[in-house]
Amino acid sequence: MGPTGRNDVDPPPALEGVQVQADKPLPTTDDTRVNVDETVEAIENLKERMDRIDEILEFISEVADETNMLALNAGIEASKIEDGDTEGFQVIAEEVKTLAEETRNATSEIETISTNIRNGTNEAVNDLLYQQAALASMMDDDVGDLADAARELRRLLAQLEISERRESTVTVEN
Repeated sequence: MGPTGRNDVDPPPALEGVQVQADKPLPTTDDTRVNVDETVEAIENLKERMDRIDEILEFISEVADETNMLALNAGIEASKIEDGDTEGFQVIAEEVKTLAEETRNATSEIETISTNIRNGTNEAVNDLLYQQAALASMMDDDVGDLADAARELRRLLAQLEISERRESTVTVEN
């Protein structure tokens, strides 16, 4: 007999993993924390990109205002062409051309940022879905292992009960 007054017997092989499973912390607690931090960082990066889009859109709005003003001036200068003075009209035309190029560049940058945001968002969502699936799978495996151990424990308890009945029957007969 062991120090507890019971027979010290090694657990059957099917129960060896039960203590290991019971001692394990919740599945991927630390990994989940790291993954959440990475997701928060990804979302913050997306916010920064959206802020940049807002800046570009503000620029485009200013360009549109300037273009409207230049168009008004172009109309005024066009009326002077009859007088033979075309230099002012050419300056305004060059300014409109420059604004058009800047608008095109800003639009291209918006498209690039938008694509990056879309890709970043898809990546963040896919990462979260993968993490959830992995966590669910690990938990499912752990629950399955615990269910197997519980079945084995029930079987062993039933055998122990049968053994105790036999032992008490033998003791009563003696």
